[in-house]
This record gives sequence, structure tokens and C-alpha cells, in this order.
Amino acid sequence: MNFSNNIDVVTQLKPQFKMYVGKGNNSFLVKSSVKQRWWLQLVSDKDKIDSCHITWTQLRVNEIIANLKPYTGALNKLRKDISTVG
Repeated sequence: MNFSNNIDVVTQLKPQFKMYVGKGNNSFLVKSSVKQRWWLQLVSDKDKIDSCHITWTQLRVNEIIANLKPYTGALNKLRKDISTVG
């Protein structure tokens, strides 16, 4: 369907990534940018940071850094690619 047919199909997409934005460091600008992207969902509760994909803070917060989980997706893909070549 397209505009020339005078029909508009609106799909409802669910956010795929969660993001926490802390105070300071242009947080209002970052939050307003995030709100314009359907694939990002703002998390305002500090207790739910461990479920977030992206964390934006003003300063290095050791409590948050200690709870970060390593991302192994790219490493696993690289290992798979190497094993198929050899």
C-alpha cells in the first residue's frame, strides 16, 4: 500500500533496546533524542539498569560498571566464522 492509493498502513513496532539516562551530561538532550526513536525505550528506574542495553551517565559510576555484562555476540560470531573457514 502506498500514498498514491490513499491508504496508509501503520505498523506498531515494539522497542528493541532499553536505555537508562542518568542526570547531567546533557541528559535532557539525550532523552529527547531517544524518545524520537521507536527502537529505544527509556528506563527511568535505577534498579532496572541491569536489564538495559545502553547506559548513559555523567560520570563513571562504579556501581553501574560493576553490574555490566560482557557482550559476547560479536566474539561468538567471529569464532563461528573462523571455524567454517578452516
